[in-house]
Amino acid sequence: MSSILTRFVNGNLRIEIRGEYAEKFLNLSLMQGIGLSNIVRYDERRIAADIILADIYRLRPIARASHCRFIIKRRQGLPFILERCRRRKLLLIGAVAFCVFLYLASSLVLSLTVTSPYSLSQSEKARIVALAREAGVVEGKLKFTMDLEAAQEHISGELPQLSFVEVSIIGNNVIINVVKRVDVSEEDKIIACGDIVAAKDGVIEQILVRKGTACVKAGDTVTAGTVLVRGYNQSGLVAASAIVSAHVWYSGYGECALENTVVKNTGEQYMTVELSWPKQIKAYVWGDNTPEFQYYYQQQKSMPLVIWRNIRLPVELIITYYQEQQQNIISFTPEQAWQQAAKAAEKNARIALADGTKIVSSDLKEIDAGDSIKRARFTIETIEDIGDFVKVDEQTQQQYQSLLNKDNNSTE
Repeated sequence: MSSILTRFVNGNLRIEIRGEYAEKFLNLSLMQGIGLSNIVRYDERRIAADIILADIYRLRPIARASHCRFIIKRRQGLPFILERCRRRKLLLIGAVAFCVFLYLASSLVLSLTVTSPYSLSQSEKARIVALAREAGVVEGKLKFTMDLEAAQEHISGELPQLSFVEVSIIGNNVIINVVKRVDVSEEDKIIACGDIVAAKDGVIEQILVRKGTACVKAGDTVTAGTVLVRGYNQSGLVAASAIVSAHVWYSGYGECALENTVVKNTGEQYMTVELSWPKQIKAYVWGDNTPEFQYYYQQQKSMPLVIWRNIRLPVELIITYYQEQQQNIISFTPEQAWQQAAKAAEKNARIALADGTKIVSSDLKEIDAGDSIKRARFTIETIEDIGDFVKVDEQTQQQYQSLLNKDNNSTE
């Protein structure tokens, strides 16, 4: 990134070297310490490269010595931008005035909004807004003249029923986010009645019930969501607790063709920088949207232009990187393709396994896929605890209570 910034400040030229000895031109340039970058060969007689503006005059003796010539294809960087601004002074003055206007317009606070994850009455919101205004956070004031931390402390000190207060600026709006203090009742602290349900499909190996009533036994096949232990016993409704060991199977699939196209980065990179305004108006500051690579990987980053703290201009800076890629075809024998498919299938099967999971057995099978591709499936059998606690609703609790009453009546 530092080299790109240096080239932008000093000025960057995209040149095209033409001649029978273009390779000699490059070698002589490197021997004299001239930094050429982003070198792209079009053919035997044409090569493109980037060079700093200050080094362009050093290329003329090299061009004569190598019997080549070069032409400038593109000019980029700060010196060229300043030169255009020097020739168009009114345009520069207008741009500065426009930026100052945007800065002032984006610095004014237009509204105060109170938000909360819980419901607030209108009187509570009005009280919070009034306290914010007392602390200097008011509409029509410049953002950077407000002390947001002092406003937070003032609101928290005047309203002790609030457990959290955050004052932030988004755009031209002040957002006051608050959370009311909630005291948990003794009734809510009691663990609610609940069941143990199956978190995964499997076959029950062993079940050890601590609290509750078991409704499955060893050897039963269960699916995810099946109730394993109900939340009641002879003493009444309880929060079910149990250890449920079960056989669980994981399956992974893998394939490999006899011929595969592999993409590899060559290390060459091309970058563009553009400014984006609303209504899809864009202007390129560095480079253009026409990379010279045949195959490339594109990565884009966008960031707003922030002048100071939360003061943002309605302009986005978009940086796009183009990484040159080269495509190669790799051939495998049928045996090599099968090994690659088997490794991929095993890897995919083990992805879902948690650390420390007990593996009982594994199985690898080949899937018939024809002559051009090999496919494999890897299956792993494990033993693990599949029990998961889930609270039950009031209707289910009433059903459990009815079952308890029937059991007690039958016992009497």
